[in-house]
Amino acid sequence: NSEQVKALLDSIERLNKEELLYCFAMLPLFPRAEQIRERALNRSKEVFNLFPSAMLNNEGKKVAISKQIFDGQKLNESALADEMERIAKMEIDMVAQSIIGNMRNVLIARYPIEEIDVECIVEKSAFVSEERRQLFIKGLLAGFRGDMMTALCILIPQVEKSVRDLAEMCDEVVYNIKEDSTEELKTFNGILDLPNVKACLDDDLLLVLRTVFCSKFGFNMRNEIAHGTVSDRYFLSFGALYAWWLAFRLCYMFCGRSRYDMQEQVMKKMSDNLSGE
Repeated sequence: NSEQVKALLDSIERLNKEELLYCFAMLPLFPRAEQIRERALNRSKEVFNLFPSAMLNNEGKKVAISKQIFDGQKLNESALADEMERIAKMEIDMVAQSIIGNMRNVLIARYPIEEIDVECIVEKSAFVSEERRQLFIKGLLAGFRGDMMTALCILIPQVEKSVRDLAEMCDEVVYNIKEDSTEELKTFNGILDLPNVKACLDDDLLLVLRTVFCSKFGFNMRNEIAHGTVSDRYFLSFGALYAWWLAFRLCYMFCGRSRYDMQEQVMKKMSDNLSGE
């Protein structure tokens, strides 16, 4: 009811800067892989999905063509994954516009986000190696200050490196050995397809990483930025905002005990306020 909503909003007003940063980072805004899989399967039965559609990059070039999810009675898992990433992209655009942008605006209106605030999170995060902390700090801080161009150009390569480090911790090999015995890094998509990485990360996170960074049916942000196919306006998009928030979320997700301590602190404060204590 309206009184409960008012009490909830009042609880949020009482949170300090560190508590609000936790709430912002841990917003439950990952597309749900199981639900999106079901939606993709249902959409495959609709008439307009019987015909292939082209995916264009930011320069208007055709980079992919959709395939039918069912070949007769046989399920095409690759085509299903493509459609899931296309649907996830639409969801991400929506939540970035309606929630992330507004929450970020509330946060920075109430509190100036300083370098020390971001540093405290990054230094506790197992997602960030010690020699790359300053890169994450500079990138995340740029996003809080509205400079998504700087933020993403710094953060996207570092997120890829951190996921690669995670793969190695999961006992996966992240290099391909070529015929001439030279070694070449596996692609970001290839890393996400490794069995131990799939076992370590849940399906929702795997879907969002593919959709944001390396799917031609999603934002394909890692490749679009690396190959220079984006213009200045691209960094004003809701997809860019979500990618920056995702980097922040990944850092906070791997903060271990301090993350759970902050969760308990926030939940207690909000519960006490809702109960009138």
